[in-house]
Order: sequence, then C-alpha cells, then structure tokens
Amino acid sequence: MTPKPQIFKDIDAIRNNDEIVFRVAIDYLFRNGYKYFTEENTKNLIQHFVDSAKEEQKTGRISVVTPEYNILIAETTHKLSKYDVWDLLRYIKRYVKIS
Repeated sequence: MTPKPQIFKDIDAIRNNDEIVFRVAIDYLFRNGYKYFTEENTKNLIQHFVDSAKEEQKTGRISVVTPEYNILIAETTHKLSKYDVWDLLRYIKRYVKIS
C-alpha cells in the first residue's frame, strides 16, 4: 500500500478539526465555486455573519446556526479552496464516506 500523499495529510488535518464543518465546507465550495472563496470574499462573508449576529441581538431572533459556527465554516471553505479541485475530489473519493 502506498503512503498517503502530504496533500491528503494536510486535508486530513482540516477534516480532523470538525467533520461536520469539513463536509459543509465542501458543499459550500462546490455550490459557490472556487472563485468565490477569495481572501476578500471570505472576509466579507465573515463580516456579514458578524453583522447578522448583531442584528439578531437587537431583534431578539435566535439563529439555528451560531455566527461562530458560520465563520468556522467560511474559514474552512477558504482553506479548502486553496487546494486543487482534482486533489480535493481524489481525497473525497478515497477517504470521505458518503452515505
């Protein structure tokens, strides 16, 4: 058996932080596209989550997903967007069980 390539080990490290965030980040990445998750767009998205949280506090609404979790998803998606799409797809094919 061949050893796991370093790029897969790097993706493993991202995945090991939080499996659910990793899976949602992959979904976001493929739904919105690699070009969307630039440094600037990711910062704008995070600012949007912060602003939404402030607005929720003012109105008393409660979100199902916390702003902190949304920010973590956005940051993880940005990290994954730095990998070549084919490497990410090969990683998913080999290591991510899809039910």
